[in-house]
Amino acid sequence: FGSANFSTQETPLTWGLIAANFITLVLFTFRVLDPSWLMLSVPGAFARSWTLLTYPLVSTDILGMFFYGLWIYFIGSALERAWGTFNYAIFFVVVAVVSGISMEIGALVTHSILSIDSWLPLAGVTLAFCLLMPYETIILFIFPIQARWLGLLEMAIVFFTYAEHSPLL
Repeated sequence: FGSANFSTQETPLTWGLIAANFITLVLFTFRVLDPSWLMLSVPGAFARSWTLLTYPLVSTDILGMFFYGLWIYFIGSALERAWGTFNYAIFFVVVAVVSGISMEIGALVTHSILSIDSWLPLAGVTLAFCLLMPYETIILFIFPIQARWLGLLEMAIVFFTYAEHSPLL
């Protein structure tokens, strides 16, 4: 997985996502743009529906941007090459919008207030990669892990990240 070179010809959407996150980081850092116009906050996503599409393009800190870029480069580019750019784009948009709507419904039901960042759709991309290539070995920091176990780990991370805000637990 990942590309042997840094060519954008095979994975233009993946590189576009990385570039968009870098651009928003620069714009927010120099206070050219207010992050609240692009970030998804729930409840209230339906009042600013464009944020269902823009929140995956937002990075607010350099370290998060760095790891987001690395992860989307290795995992996202593998899916983009396997599916083609158009299908990968459709998948990414659907994951982003469905995740955002699901978080909106969850926030309304649990009376929680959350700010959702670009990592949530990336979790969906990661899970798709893990389901399609379950025996692919990924080096997570220094530890090798098969994608099928990474998928389970990713689901647990998402659950515990957002379940902590639920009054039901």
